[in-house]
Amino acid sequence: DRARGFTAVARVRDPDGKTRRVKRSGKSQAEATRRLREALVDRVPPTNGTLSVNSRLSEAVEGWLEEATDRGRLRDGTLRVYRQAWKAVAPLVGELRLGEVTAGVLTRALAALAETTPGQVKNALVVTRHGLSHAVRAGALVGNPAREVELPPRQRREVRALTVEEEDRLRRLAREHRQLIDEATGQPWPGPRPTMLLPDVIDLLLGTGLRIGE
Repeated sequence: DRARGFTAVARVRDPDGKTRRVKRSGKSQAEATRRLREALVDRVPPTNGTLSVNSRLSEAVEGWLEEATDRGRLRDGTLRVYRQAWKAVAPLVGELRLGEVTAGVLTRALAALAETTPGQVKNALVVTRHGLSHAVRAGALVGNPAREVELPPRQRREVRALTVEEEDRLRRLAREHRQLIDEATGQPWPGPRPTMLLPDVIDLLLGTGLRIGE
């Protein structure tokens, strides 16, 4: 009935397996069709889980962390590392709705994180990827966009060797620090308890070029 306007109808099969009708009306066929398309884009389909396309990314990540903790998949140390990494990247992507998260969005966020906290980039991607996989299992997403994301290239810093003067000063400070009392102030040295091994360790590193881990 043109006097009453037009109605556009679509049938949608939701993640729970049921087919539902979605309809919108308008004064013209074009308006009704446009409103129906907008409704389909904004529509939140029923799911068997607690997440939907309109849930925040932070909800998905926290859900995965809780799930992994309850099932004993993460050690306490690993959990702390992952939470710290998520804390670093959350201000950039945490408030995004799951339907807004794309590989491009995540790539730009990790590039920005690399400028300020490069040490957190790898773990931030790992946590985000697991959180989005959790959303896929909950039926909120069809695919995981984080799987298409690559880590930004690491910026190489120029290596500079110590000068002879700097080496002498380092050795002198190490010898002084092995004493319990700072001779200049007469007060105990702050920080960890002085050790007699420190001067020998520094001489070994300077003489061989070994790293601490080696």
